[in-house]
Amino acid sequence: MMRFLVDHLVLIGVFFAIVWFVVKHVVADLPDDVLSQAYKRVKQKKQEEAEHGGVRDNR
Repeated sequence: MMRFLVDHLVLIGVFFAIVWFVVKHVVADLPDDVLSQAYKRVKQKKQEEAEHGGVRDNR
């Protein structure tokens, strides 16, 4: 039972290390304008939702 638990914790740790490594390098390699455009879109969407009381009209 203990070995089963340790094995799974190690696998989960390795999985998250790989995901963190890939995300870190992919995000670091993106040009700054791509990241800033994505940030502006998210910010604009949140502002629109706030103006409409959290409900967006998709018409």
